[in-house]
Amino acid sequence: MRIRISMKRSLKIAVSSLVLLLVAQQFSLAKEWEQVKFENGAIVYQQAVNDNQIFAVKGEAKIESDVITIMSIISNNKIAERWMPMVSSKRTVKVLSPTSRIEYIHIKMPWPMTDRYFVTQSNVEQQEDGSIRIRMKSVTNPPFLETDKVLGFFHESNFWLVPVDDGRRTLMTVEIQSDPKGLIPIWMINESQINAPTEFFNGLRAELKRLDQLD
Repeated sequence: MRIRISMKRSLKIAVSSLVLLLVAQQFSLAKEWEQVKFENGAIVYQQAVNDNQIFAVKGEAKIESDVITIMSIISNNKIAERWMPMVSSKRTVKVLSPTSRIEYIHIKMPWPMTDRYFVTQSNVEQQEDGSIRIRMKSVTNPPFLETDKVLGFFHESNFWLVPVDDGRRTLMTVEIQSDPKGLIPIWMINESQINAPTEFFNGLRAELKRLDQLD
């Protein structure tokens, strides 16, 4: 009986050690964030992740609006094509819960490249301090396929909205790791993604300005 218990404990310890080793190895392969750009009040970072040649990117900027107003814009798929860079259309495929849904995003590519589309699951988490985190990741088995476009893939990406200056402004962080798939050269993907956070913030600010003019 003691031998069996000892063997079970040894097996659990071995499995736990292996898991920790794999996690440690994954983190060791991810390099530190490196600042690569500063434009229009936005800081952009780049990070090599594991052995993936496509870098992850992160952008940080203060937006002149409160968290709730910004969230109302981001969550409104009907106006996404008006301000989100390269987005031709965005719609909800399925509502999973009040804070989670499956979404479709159509990305318009410049000629002669084929358009991309993504099918993602988005989850919204609201913190006690009033900040909001949006987690987004491609679903592994999309409910449909489109033959006239290339299906891209979002690794886990995050959007943080943190209230600052007594809630009048928002510190926003966008962290994205995506792969458009297809035959686009790696260098072109990385160069394009460096510009993505700045273009996102610029589009958001333009939409906020448009809303102010309507009031």
